Amino acid sequence: MSEKITKKTKKEKKTEEKPQSIDLTAFLTGPSPETKEKSPEEKTEEKTYFTDEVEKIVLSELAQAGNKLPKSKLYEKVVRRGVKPVIFYQALTRLMEKGKVKRIFDPEIEEYVYVAS
Repeated sequence: MSEKITKKTKKEKKTEEKPQSIDLTAFLTGPSPETKEKSPEEKTEEKTYFTDEVEKIVLSELAQAGNKLPKSKLYEKVVRRGVKPVIFYQALTRLMEKGKVKRIFDPEIEEYVYVAS
């Protein structure tokens, strides 16, 4: 019943490690569990934003820019804050439905411009 636990030296551990071989069909089985998990240092805490919060962020960014901002710049500013693109576009759509933001095509820059109403 008593198990003998032995500690292995670094040299023994190195000799036991097998070099990783590359398998051309590995993509068929999906990623291995080793590649899925991030180390504690790599994990970053991401804040989860809700659509209401993102609506306030979008309106504040538009206000700071003089109530008019191209789509690409608005997207960059919001995503830098850690907002996921899906939630950003949901919030933008809701703001347009409510009439708080209008989307206008600007032929000079060949891009949509969002204007706060």
